[in-house]
Amino acid sequence: MAKNNHIESVNSPLNGIEKKTPFSVPADYFEHNPNVILDRISQGTIEKKQVFLFSPGLAIAASILLIAGLFWFYIFNANELDVQEFSLNDEEIQLIIDNPELYGINEFLVNEKYLSSVESYNPLENLSTYSDDEVKSYLETNTDANYIIYEY
Repeated sequence: MAKNNHIESVNSPLNGIEKKTPFSVPADYFEHNPNVILDRISQGTIEKKQVFLFSPGLAIAASILLIAGLFWFYIFNANELDVQEFSLNDEEIQLIIDNPELYGINEFLVNEKYLSSVESYNPLENLSTYSDDEVKSYLETNTDANYIIYEY
């Protein structure tokens, strides 16, 4: 108590309160209670109580209302797509045609897709009209061997 002498010398309304702990521990609490707890655990008599913030019925009803509200909002607030917003003018189309590499466009795939969409397209249909010499001459004048080697 020597450490707290300065507190007693201060004129405080707390000095008049009795210095007694208002709490008490039951007799043999620390000797008896741990054994009781261990016995209950070993017997399995402790009941686990499930605690829900909401009752299960209320939670289900709330989730159904939430899903219905989201569906209602989506259906009635979905905006029509503005075609003008997604259409390209002539200059933009020409820029894409002139610079396909800027947009990651593979010209071979575009051509194949276009030609396959044309009903009468048959790539083997015109082969018989050209002689081997004509094909050879065309390939020699219009293709670069290095391009073919490094492309494939």
